[in-house]
Amino acid sequence: MNIDFEGYTRAQITTALFSSARKVRYEYSVENALGAVLGLLEIQNGSITYDSKADVMRTFNGYVKKSDLMNIDCIDYRITPWLCLQMPDGKEAKWPLGKFLVVPYVEGNSNINMIRITGYDFGKIAYDEKTTSRFYVPAGAVYTAYIAQLLDEYDNLDIDASTATKAFAQEWDIGEVDLHLANTLLAAINYTPLHFDENGVGQASEYVTPTDRLLDFSYIANQTSIITDGISIESDKFNIPNKWVRYTENVDAAYLISTYVNDSEASPYSTVNRGRTIVDIQNVEDIADQNTLDAYTIKVANEAMQVTDTLTFSTLNMPGHGYQECLWVEIPEYSIADKYVEVGWDMNLTQGGLMTHRCEKAVSLV
Repeated sequence: MNIDFEGYTRAQITTALFSSARKVRYEYSVENALGAVLGLLEIQNGSITYDSKADVMRTFNGYVKKSDLMNIDCIDYRITPWLCLQMPDGKEAKWPLGKFLVVPYVEGNSNINMIRITGYDFGKIAYDEKTTSRFYVPAGAVYTAYIAQLLDEYDNLDIDASTATKAFAQEWDIGEVDLHLANTLLAAINYTPLHFDENGVGQASEYVTPTDRLLDFSYIANQTSIITDGISIESDKFNIPNKWVRYTENVDAAYLISTYVNDSEASPYSTVNRGRTIVDIQNVEDIADQNTLDAYTIKVANEAMQVTDTLTFSTLNMPGHGYQECLWVEIPEYSIADKYVEVGWDMNLTQGGLMTHRCEKAVSLV
């Protein structure tokens, strides 16, 4: 989460964002399909949805008057919504909320001078792109090199380099979705899926368990809180496994198997406290090596246990949120004081607009 802005300290920014008297407005810059900046649009009823479990994670919707800058022929133009915050010195700090490829269209019997805009983050490019020949990755190939080859249509990628190499040769059929192929290779080295930040930069990095991650932001319900009414808590522990097994069965590579057992006395759904074993066992098509498989199995266990406790809450709109941020949430009225992984969020870009955060409770595998 990045809320830094030149000329102000992090403390000054945080104080202004969490002020009950804060003043916020929104603006929308537009670029053509080649990336040339054209100007600003006056968009009505703008909204953003982020779903970290979707292929294309960040989407945008809004309405705009037909103009030279935006009409129904402006397919694949880029729109960037900005959150603009008035600072105590009278100047503004502002942050992008995403860069979107837009599809403008006239909706039903609506005013022909109004255009509805649907926008998608740049993951849509790789989602729409498909292999036009068989895609071959030889044994010994460096995974991230072939991921970069798949995603060569992007000018702005930030994928951590890895030395992990493929244990066996593999070939995919013509017509495979580039985004799915890239995410398959990323999963084989226990990386996050490809996601795009608020500036339109494609990112992926090695998975880190939530308990080992630093906090990105804290939301605490107190007298100066921006948390609003309407908290939803759900818990479903009945079917959660307490033993996970992942293995490979490729004839061209060594057989690998990894097992994680939740036998912690501190865990209510462990083998110890439930008195029985609930097993989740699945084949993994491709994984770099035994250490990566072990880390991947822990990831699977983490994500399965996270989803047992979910929290949905709303705040005033906040910049800087992206892929699975780590949040500290403290709401004494509900006895909540825990670390959460934000798996999704929604934002209405209106005066007094609210942001809904969808979170899963971080768990400690001990």
